[in-house]
Amino acid sequence: MTDFGPDDTAEMVAHIFNQLVALEDVTKKENIDCELRVTRSFDIYFDEVHACEMKEFVLAHKADPWAEHMRWIDAPESDQITGVKNTKGAISVPAVSLWPYKLVTALLARVLELGGKLYTQTCVEKVEEFADYTTLTTSRGELKASKTIFATNAYTAALLPQFEGVITPFKGQNSHLAPVSSFTPAKKLDHTYNLHFNPRYANYLNPRPDNGIILGGAKWTYEGKIDRNEWWNSTDDTTLINDAATEHFNSVMETHFQGWENAKAYHDAIWTGIMGETPDALPHIGKVPGSSNQWLLAGFNGAGMMLIFTASQGVARMIVKDVDYEDTGLPRLFKSTSERLAVKNSGFF
Repeated sequence: MTDFGPDDTAEMVAHIFNQLVALEDVTKKENIDCELRVTRSFDIYFDEVHACEMKEFVLAHKADPWAEHMRWIDAPESDQITGVKNTKGAISVPAVSLWPYKLVTALLARVLELGGKLYTQTCVEKVEEFADYTTLTTSRGELKASKTIFATNAYTAALLPQFEGVITPFKGQNSHLAPVSSFTPAKKLDHTYNLHFNPRYANYLNPRPDNGIILGGAKWTYEGKIDRNEWWNSTDDTTLINDAATEHFNSVMETHFQGWENAKAYHDAIWTGIMGETPDALPHIGKVPGSSNQWLLAGFNGAGMMLIFTASQGVARMIVKDVDYEDTGLPRLFKSTSERLAVKNSGFF
């Protein structure tokens, strides 16, 4: 397993904060409307013991440069500031909120304007690497590329078999909650949230400008309660995991948020998505170990929104400017190595 140290923590936190700035910069530079808001995120703790542990952690590191933007909020002030009920404390950090699909499609449109080509509904069926190029056999024919990037996250092992058991696909469930049209919140939710019910399980919540809520998580409703094959090592996102997750989502706003008791904020959309888990909970970024002309960005453990944008910039520097991973500014622990490939997933975070 990978050893974590203070310097590694500082690198990873800096990487996340750099991404906030980079996302804001690119939306302004390219004039992209993706509903980006500069805001703060609150990690909310409902368990007293867990809250005490997190408070001790924050206070122990308050003098560290990487923690300068992190704030601990004691209860009951955490209720007042966050709008969440019955909290035991909260951590506040800077964040951005945006509509990812709008950002990605706008950037793709810009790539096409610059002469790039986009092939949708085109499966890569076979990958063969040679000394100076990689051949990709696809459903539309064969491509030869001097440099190939696998931005394939959970699906990486299908094309790079050495990642079998290293990046494992797993299914998560998400929802859009829509309050009744007559509902007007007394206090508009302007922040994003992670609702920690205990040290293992949490929901993630992102308010929309129209008072809709994007809410995901509820893993405790199925982990250890249904056949693991229904969600672990699965790439089937056409079915829901279970109804218990949906029922939980429908209860969250009424149960936990002040002023939402009569909002009837129930789901009008439920879906699943496939994420990629790694044994050390860190992504694999950089040159594919043992390869001369292949790179990857994959295995983000459900936290890709915090990491991918600046990670892709680092890989671009490796390819365009021919720099080594160590010269990209990316965190040391994110580098894909043969040593990391030797450790396989157990199936539990």
